[in-house]
Amino acid sequence: MYFVAVGFNIIGFTFMYASKSPGDYVILLLGLALTSLYMDMKPLLLNGIIGLAVLIFFCFVIYVGENTIAIIAYYVVIWLTLLGQSTIGRRMLKNMGASMQE
Repeated sequence: MYFVAVGFNIIGFTFMYASKSPGDYVILLLGLALTSLYMDMKPLLLNGIIGLAVLIFFCFVIYVGENTIAIIAYYVVIWLTLLGQSTIGRRMLKNMGASMQE
């Protein structure tokens, strides 16, 4: 789980550094989506923190002049939504397991 979280951010950093296009931050969102499939909050938090650091670095160093605040806000909103979904999904799986044992 943690390997996927760190690996996608390394891949995202490499893609973003190679092309220097603001649209390449979508690979960071893909990493968030794939990490959220585990329904575990810790790898999603790790992926989000590393991805946010990578995004902030590129927004203020490479993508100067672009609408960087909107890109960062979009990333944070998606990250928080996936964290909420992970919490709800974990609770649902826990309730399903308890009802199956009854």
